[in-house]
Amino acid sequence: MPRIISRTSVFRRSVFLAVLCSFLLVFGQGCDRARHPEMAASDSLFTAFYADYLLLSGLADPAGPATAAPAAREIDALLIQHTLSPGEFKKLVERYRSRPDLWRVVLDEIRSKLKKRQS
Repeated sequence: MPRIISRTSVFRRSVFLAVLCSFLLVFGQGCDRARHPEMAASDSLFTAFYADYLLLSGLADPAGPATAAPAAREIDALLIQHTLSPGEFKKLVERYRSRPDLWRVVLDEIRSKLKKRQS
């Protein structure tokens, strides 16, 4: 006995496949963005500032002893050098606290900057 396929059945399968493909496409793009967030210009300023801060404080050299924390005037000079205001700095720190995925990207960039400067 031949199997009869109704138009409704074909339509339902087509709609199901379209919805499934759309879901997978959107979900897949969302996961990719979560793994690789893009850094903004302010993030680049922060990475340069923080790399310089680590070098200034001696924390970037694992073999050497860490010196005392830099004085407030030295930190202020670093902020000015990297065109960051204290308010912008605080906003960025809060942003990184709420976005650990972005913080990982920023840390990777800082490590990269430190390796380039130390080699």
